[in-house]
Amino acid sequence: MGINITEANKSYLLSQTTYAASILDMVGATNCKALANPACTKTPDSSSTTPLPHDPKLYRQITGSLQYLTITRPDIAFAVNLLCQHMHNPDASHFQLLYRLLRYIKGTISLGLPILQGPMVLRSYSIADWARDKDTRRSTSGYCTFLGNTLISWSVKKQHTVARSSTEAEYRSLATSLVDILWLRRLLLDFNINSTAPTSMHCDSTSTIALANNLVHPDKNKGPGAKEAFEAVSKAFQCLGDEESRKRNFFFRWNSIAYLRILKKILWK
Repeated sequence: MGINITEANKSYLLSQTTYAASILDMVGATNCKALANPACTKTPDSSSTTPLPHDPKLYRQITGSLQYLTITRPDIAFAVNLLCQHMHNPDASHFQLLYRLLRYIKGTISLGLPILQGPMVLRSYSIADWARDKDTRRSTSGYCTFLGNTLISWSVKKQHTVARSSTEAEYRSLATSLVDILWLRRLLLDFNINSTAPTSMHCDSTSTIALANNLVHPDKNKGPGAKEAFEAVSKAFQCLGDEESRKRNFFFRWNSIAYLRILKKILWK
């Protein structure tokens, strides 16, 4: 995966410049024109063509390689997640989205994940894209968690069921973010970092915030049920004491542990 660690001004930068360049070289996009955005808001016209050959095997190979690039590039996580949903049968529009992402990587090939000094306090941000998928109308959940000023965990994932309202979609994303926070707080204890301060959770939906503060709100709880959130939290508490259960039940990558090790090295250097 070619992760490079660069130190400067009491901070670190994790990057995969060499790995990103190898992906561009794989498809002959080394000299392509750069773009400023990794994805587009509307589905591209399927009649347009791209320099990429319409080969499903090549599509799966490139998309699979891009998943490893998200280890240090959370800015492309949503675009890669969208491409992975069509690996079984990609059409012309998906190849256009893939080539667009490659052009974005070309222009931002030197970007990486900064690790900065800061207070050892967790904070999380969650969001949901309601009914994003035009075929299934399932929403997409997204969240990111910071330890001080450093991003240590993030995820973009399609929800398992259809949300009947944007409040329901946001509420499910908030519950998923909560499970991530519980796991990270226990992981910090494994590194002898006792975080006694409460973790702040941020959401841009006022109706979801109202529902989280008052689960029996008559006007807000018709869509999402509190049972799902309580089951998720209960399951999280049950799995925290068992390392094998944590690995099996939570979709966290090894990079969260690697980042915490580097953070500990910075703060206690």
